[in-house]
Amino acid sequence: MKIKTKLYLIMAILAVVLAGEILLTMNFITIPMQREDIVEKAWRHAYSLQKVAPMLSQEEMQQLVNNMINRDPQLSYLLVLDRDGRAVVHSDPDRVDMVFNDVGTLSCARYGKSLQQIYTRDSDQLDSSYQGKKTIDILIPNYDKDGNHIGAINIGVSMDYLEQMVSCHYLVFFICGAVLLLIFYFAVRKLYRDIIHPLNETVDAIRRVKSGNYDEINIEERQDELGMLVREFNSMASKIAQLMADLKEAHEELENRVKQRTTELAAEKERLDVTLSSIGEGVVSIGLDGIIVLSNEALAKIVGVNSSYLLGRKMLDVLQIPIGEADFNKQMIKRDTVIELSNHRIITQDGGERLVDAIGSPIQNAAGDVEGMVWVVRDITEKQRFEEELIKA
Repeated sequence: MKIKTKLYLIMAILAVVLAGEILLTMNFITIPMQREDIVEKAWRHAYSLQKVAPMLSQEEMQQLVNNMINRDPQLSYLLVLDRDGRAVVHSDPDRVDMVFNDVGTLSCARYGKSLQQIYTRDSDQLDSSYQGKKTIDILIPNYDKDGNHIGAINIGVSMDYLEQMVSCHYLVFFICGAVLLLIFYFAVRKLYRDIIHPLNETVDAIRRVKSGNYDEINIEERQDELGMLVREFNSMASKIAQLMADLKEAHEELENRVKQRTTELAAEKERLDVTLSSIGEGVVSIGLDGIIVLSNEALAKIVGVNSSYLLGRKMLDVLQIPIGEADFNKQMIKRDTVIELSNHRIITQDGGERLVDAIGSPIQNAAGDVEGMVWVVRDITEKQRFEEELIKA
């Protein structure tokens, strides 16, 4: 999952959690508390009217009721009842003298009880504009100046008002939620740009370094935690670029040296070949294992073979030395050992015989360790034959 998706998911979860907490708070705390405040306020109105009613005439009471209704839109109606449930004062003057004979109203008007109930207005009056509307109906007893129970005071709190209040709460919630979602959205976009953009730049720079492009690797630095990463990467990239430049220079220098040394070695080899071919005696070089690594044409001519045939052959087979191979190699590795063979008879490739004198000397490296031997082989066949003929004469 991409970081951008994770950020949006986290913000969505936070938004859902926050919205859930707000809804729970509204449904179980804010709205119930406001409903209770409105109802409690209606009870206070009822008790206030209960206190002043004995001191007012019916006209003054009607005027007071009208003023209270006009000042407080939360109230649906306000009336004063006699003990028979007849309205002697009503916030709707047309309803004065109307009788309210429901059980709850009569129990308060006749027996002095206090009551709060859900009341459906004008349920039996189909032509009434209030028909079917529900209110929170509050009734308390009413008394005259002498404290005698003379009826009830009835206040209705509009359920429509409460529902409007709830609707307003939800409307505000949804507006605030939409604004909050926009804020979250732009915050995520800003956070994404602040985090992902420098990371993408760093990844691109790493890919350029990986592909061998070390030029212009310089990411814009920032003054935050990612800026530390960018600064360290720029420093590392700069050092790598410098190191690769030095390495390239060293590589070129090494190539030049190798070419120069190769040329020198080729020249030395050419001189060696010319020197070996110019020597009348046979010359052969062998390693510690006794294998021939170098020879000249003179030796090939002595043993009756092609010079290329000798390479890779054992020296013991070429000189046909009768001593054991182990003893021969043991003598070879001695630092100052010189092996001499005089009047040694060998069988050539074509079946002929040759007499040779051979001298083998060790080859030492710069550290003084023996790396092989060089042999000089002289053909004395003609010399020996000449001497024998002189003796016979």
